[in-house]
Amino acid sequence: MWCYFDDRHIYCTFIDHAFFLILGVAHLVFYFFMNTSDFYNLFDTLETSPLFDFSVNSNCGSYSHLVFHVWGGKYVSTGRRSKKVDVTNIEKINGNFFCYNHISYKDLLLNGQILKKEETCKGSFPFDCGTIDTLEQHLCIKEGEKCPLYDVGIGNQEDTENYIFNEANSNVYYNKDTYSYNYPNKKIIGKLILNDGKPCYQITEKLWRRFDSAENAKTHLECKVEVFGKSTDDRYEYKGDISYKKLYEDNLSKDNQDLVMDDIKDEKVSLYKREFLGIDKECHMKYDITEEQNDELKSNQTMEAACSFFKGIIILSILLFSIVYTIIKTIISITCFFVN
Repeated sequence: MWCYFDDRHIYCTFIDHAFFLILGVAHLVFYFFMNTSDFYNLFDTLETSPLFDFSVNSNCGSYSHLVFHVWGGKYVSTGRRSKKVDVTNIEKINGNFFCYNHISYKDLLLNGQILKKEETCKGSFPFDCGTIDTLEQHLCIKEGEKCPLYDVGIGNQEDTENYIFNEANSNVYYNKDTYSYNYPNKKIIGKLILNDGKPCYQITEKLWRRFDSAENAKTHLECKVEVFGKSTDDRYEYKGDISYKKLYEDNLSKDNQDLVMDDIKDEKVSLYKREFLGIDKECHMKYDITEEQNDELKSNQTMEAACSFFKGIIILSILLFSIVYTIIKTIISITCFFVN
């Protein structure tokens, strides 16, 4: 029954193969171009606090303190396996914490203390502290309360009228309360981080170096996520440098210092600041999403992308088998045609 040769059969087979090729490639293209939803920047903004009652100190007492980076720890061998240990917060600069009173952006937003730029501070919160976020909304506080921090940096500051410098021998400067009167276009600090180069748009993507192969995190000095063709966030402002060696001396245990110190030369990281990501109160109240919902959504999208990838592979595998089968069948049919 294999001994036949029909042009129409060849044309139909070609169309079938073309259809499966397009279908398989489409699934693979969908996999490579599908991005999972990511609201971590939003969650970070909502839970982050302006730096109220800021100070530089070796002990913050009941106040909170900033974490500038998380050192990924190291791998140690345990028999046949290795495990990650000693994940450490990088939270001291020149031996001191950045202390502050934590009141989250979310609490300020829902409490009516963050107003649109055209609105006026009044009622229980009549004093305007200036711009707090990228929507140019303003922060309002009670009469007699202090505004949060506007400016901070590592290094020397000659403006002693508006800045405190070298508190606790920290080589850090930050603005006094008088700053709010002398600088009319002031922006409240919403994010303050250490980074090896201008920070990325994605808050979870940090630029940092690895100095020993036993360290958990690898060297990462280029941002992967792009927004409008840019991979770095221009909203950040450079505020001075500090060496890896000094950071690790102040923050890592002696054993972990011994792991990395011999490989560190004069490499430095920089301090960067920016305002908060702006969130509209009405929009937040209407479309509020929890971290649990975001994690579930990302999981479902990841599964959908994986299914698309495997379906593409399966379709193209079937297509390859069909092509080989068709070629063999066609050769036999042609041979039979001429023999007969």
